[in-house]
Amino acid sequence: MSFAGYTSFIEMPGAEQYFKSPLDRMSVDLSKKHPRLFKLFFDLMGLSKKNMPESYFKSLLKTMGDADTEIASAPGFKELFLTEEHEAFRQGSLGVTTDAAVHYVDWEFQLSEILFPIHIFHGTDDQLVPVDYARHLSEHVPESTLHILEGAGHFFPFREQKLIFDTIDDACGRGI
Repeated sequence: MSFAGYTSFIEMPGAEQYFKSPLDRMSVDLSKKHPRLFKLFFDLMGLSKKNMPESYFKSLLKTMGDADTEIASAPGFKELFLTEEHEAFRQGSLGVTTDAAVHYVDWEFQLSEILFPIHIFHGTDDQLVPVDYARHLSEHVPESTLHILEGAGHFFPFREQKLIFDTIDDACGRGI
């Protein structure tokens, strides 16, 4: 399963140009040419999350579309999100930095070598990870099934759990 995931930047030249945010486009270049500055970006993000969680959350919402803003306004979402972010930065920013950078490097295999079934879910209103990445994955992974969710954003798994679990049940031959 892939939920709002990336594709191989090696197999999709110019993939960074699909990012809506200029900062995201710049981060790809920074990760390759200036890894210390790239890490500093995540250091600052971690400090912001730790010392100004309300501002951190509000700044994220400014980058989101309507679908994600609606999900983020649900009771308990902000607390859950900030708890997950706290865990991500618990030991500093190195893990988060590495997780981001690994998207942009050679994965050392071709997508066409993935020979098992994969379901790819992506919302058309995802402002963080372009839906074009899901389409690219689907075109290059032979046994993939693409699920485009019209009007959904990056946080769609919080709302589409039934669809996700029904898909898993069907894929495992247990369609209930």
